[in-house]
Amino acid sequence: MRAQVYQKLRRQLLVGLAHRLPSCKEATQLVSTTLEQRLPLQQRIALKLHLWTCSLCRRYAQQLHLIKHAAQNYAVHEPMNHTPFSSSLSAEARERMKRSLRASS
Repeated sequence: MRAQVYQKLRRQLLVGLAHRLPSCKEATQLVSTTLEQRLPLQQRIALKLHLWTCSLCRRYAQQLHLIKHAAQNYAVHEPMNHTPFSSSLSAEARERMKRSLRASS
């Protein structure tokens, strides 16, 4: 009985919050913005509540932060003049790709 009451209250709370919180599209934009700048307090609270209620947006935020940290680590550990793809293709392969791209456009 107690579990049913808890579940009902939780569901009502989530439904009530969903009407006042940003949509998933807005939340993902806010998550992206947090990578570059600090959000105002009201937006930070709204985003935290949305992430609390939405597992998909929470996963998106985790993945975005993982990508950010991976890129930062790569930038720290790799020399600046090294480009990972510069020597991976032969000149002949690059020319074939250029011809193919020109033909398709």
